[in-house]
Amino acid sequence: MSQDIDCSCEARFVGRQDELRDLQSSWSTKKMFGIFGMRSVGTSRLAKEFLASVSESLDKVIYIDLEATSDITTMFTNMCARLGIPTGSHSGEPIFWENKMFEELTTNKTKYVFFFDNAEHFLDLESQTRDLIQNLFINLLSLDNVHVILTSTTKFQLASMWRIYHICEVRPLNLSESAELIMSEAKGVDFAEYIDPLVELSEGLPLLILMIASELRDSSGMLTPKDMVEFLATARLKVLSPESYPKTDGVGNVYHTFIERLAFVLKEKYTILNFIPGSFNAEEARSMLDAPTQATVKHQVLVPKINRHFLNYDPAQQRFNIQGILRECLTTFYVIRNLPEFAVEQPNLQKLLAEIHHTTQDTYAFFIQMATECTSFIEKYMAGNSEDFYGECKRAASRYCKETDVALVNVAIGIIFTNVKGDLREGLRIYRDALKVLEGTGKSKALATVYQRIGYNLMMQDYYVTALSYLKKSYCISSSSGKDFQALVLQSLNSMGITLVWLSRFEQSEKILLKSLETTKKAHGPFHPGVGVVLNNLGLMYHQKGDAEMAIKYFQEGLRIKKQTKTKHQSLIASLTNVAIQYPNLNKPNRSRAIAERSTYYNLQRECKRLWHNLVCQ
Repeated sequence: MSQDIDCSCEARFVGRQDELRDLQSSWSTKKMFGIFGMRSVGTSRLAKEFLASVSESLDKVIYIDLEATSDITTMFTNMCARLGIPTGSHSGEPIFWENKMFEELTTNKTKYVFFFDNAEHFLDLESQTRDLIQNLFINLLSLDNVHVILTSTTKFQLASMWRIYHICEVRPLNLSESAELIMSEAKGVDFAEYIDPLVELSEGLPLLILMIASELRDSSGMLTPKDMVEFLATARLKVLSPESYPKTDGVGNVYHTFIERLAFVLKEKYTILNFIPGSFNAEEARSMLDAPTQATVKHQVLVPKINRHFLNYDPAQQRFNIQGILRECLTTFYVIRNLPEFAVEQPNLQKLLAEIHHTTQDTYAFFIQMATECTSFIEKYMAGNSEDFYGECKRAASRYCKETDVALVNVAIGIIFTNVKGDLREGLRIYRDALKVLEGTGKSKALATVYQRIGYNLMMQDYYVTALSYLKKSYCISSSSGKDFQALVLQSLNSMGITLVWLSRFEQSEKILLKSLETTKKAHGPFHPGVGVVLNNLGLMYHQKGDAEMAIKYFQEGLRIKKQTKTKHQSLIASLTNVAIQYPNLNKPNRSRAIAERSTYYNLQRECKRLWHNLVCQ
């Protein structure tokens, strides 16, 4: 074989047995072999191994790396040089060199293989270049002594030659093959139970596997497989694009360059499709891209991306997906532009439950974010299924050795048990499991959150003194930590204020609730549901204190704000009820006022019943 394609210095060849066997069995009946797959999946290496296996039946390999070839003329002169044709100061026209080359090929009986590597660098160019390449292949295949091998990320069709054209699609390595490759390239490393998550995080892509093995092998034991799993789960692109490597070898740069080869319109649509979490069907892609029909989006977007190996397609399920490392590049390097307005509000969250059972690295971060930041959405739209969802999130976090993420999910589960199921004891147990982890991570938003949740839970169980201590801890962290903690500041102040009411420490309660009112107005303005909540809490404080006049003043003001801001029904019902029950406590100086108050009381009761009915029927 030509020294140009010597692979003795490359990594061990693993897997691809089925593909290699099919290629070998087709050697005697086919003349052209197209080997296609996504960037760095191993198409070139498979082609080299294939050539080595059939080397006894050929005389000479003409290897042309089209990634390193600037234009058609250069390609032809390179081929002529490898054929031994002098390439001095002759005409620079491609047709001149093509004729010279075919003169040489037809005058001898040498058995040639023309190996065009990285052909996407020409196949993705304008139609004139593609036509020249296609005509070259057709002319070469007309010669009895020539075979052609082509590797490319862009699938190349040659309809007129289909009977002698073998197409091989190269997929990522399977789990056992990936494990074999990483262990062979990092000998002496004790992978223990971390081999499976490392394999999953490599996605079966040889480039990622070799980078992971290199980092483990060359760290002199400083970097363990457990460390690597943790780093890859949080910053895979950065870890696999170290500064010590040439820029062209870093995973981030390789796949960024791969995406950059797309035309602007396809690149923009690709970025929008990345907004869909997990796999999707043609209708979901049509909806996201705001295309007129499914046929349009298939023809203009999905098929071109499949042919360029930017999308995976499962024909049995008729679903598409973006390879995980490509998702990370899209998220890291590209901004969504011209996104249809509806897509901002509807990012296919209906698919959430189905997809969580198939969580991989590319969707892991999305699901953890959903689990920890969207509990209200989950409570509303996933009632009855939240435990299953959170359980899968915890299993995924454990798989990637993300102990902190497990704790964050536990906080969300605790909220479900406390606020939805009403199982306060179980909610408290889950919160405390989270606290054991989070207390060891230093002051953080997560720690302030779990303190606040535990305090609220204990308050609901009438453990007021203990509740107050946790709420104070949350407030101490939140009040000195910037705007991101503002919501926690308000929650802690409100809960502390109510807890102090039940401890009959009314002066302290009033001071804290008034501070909460001032802070809420400053943060959200005077007309906000949160303002209505604090006013209602002040009413409760005065009610417990025995001051009915002040109580109803705050209750009514809170009710007015809540109605104006269209707050949630549950919150509105609470204010309606508080106003209604306060009327019998008022002094009644005359009969007409008593009648008016009684009428208001019954009207409030009817409004409460109507809201409850609407709430139950939703």
